[in-house]
Amino acid sequence: AYAVSPESKYPVLLGIQNAVQFLILGSLFVISLILAIRGSRPSIIYLIVWGFFISGAMGRTLMMQGILPQNAFLVSIFFFGGGIGITILSLALASQLNRLQMEKVLAQNESLENKQKAIDSLTQMNRFKDDFLAHTSHELRTPLQGIMGLTESLLAHVTDASAREDADLIMQSARRLSHLINDILDYSHMK
Repeated sequence: AYAVSPESKYPVLLGIQNAVQFLILGSLFVISLILAIRGSRPSIIYLIVWGFFISGAMGRTLMMQGILPQNAFLVSIFFFGGGIGITILSLALASQLNRLQMEKVLAQNESLENKQKAIDSLTQMNRFKDDFLAHTSHELRTPLQGIMGLTESLLAHVTDASAREDADLIMQSARRLSHLINDILDYSHMK
């Protein structure tokens, strides 16, 4: 009391099933062939895989229909075709992952180079700023020393209290400015 499969009860279904199967597999094969002719590397791999798979599937189907005799080679070709196809797809996937990893590493290296260039540029601009401060401080120091010298001379000869008070105010401001310039120069020397 074996169960009757739908294929043996309705042989027309088996024919339709096989026709649809061949149509789908054949269409996929033709599409991959067209893409392979256009030079697409993934489609070439896909074509090779489908070639193995289709040959295995067609051999098994033809053997099941009784068109080909049953033997160990035809029984195993279906499994070997699928296994080889899966192996090729796995290798292609590994190759793609390696390529993506290399692209990621190259992008990271490029990013690091760009960051280093930005750091170098900022360092150079910082040096320019320090040099500018040092040169400007030296240039300000010379006239300031002249102002302080003239103010001291004025203080030595002025007897008017109001003029003396103004000269003292000039001298205090010049000393504060001189201390500030000296601090800037000391900072520049420390850097």
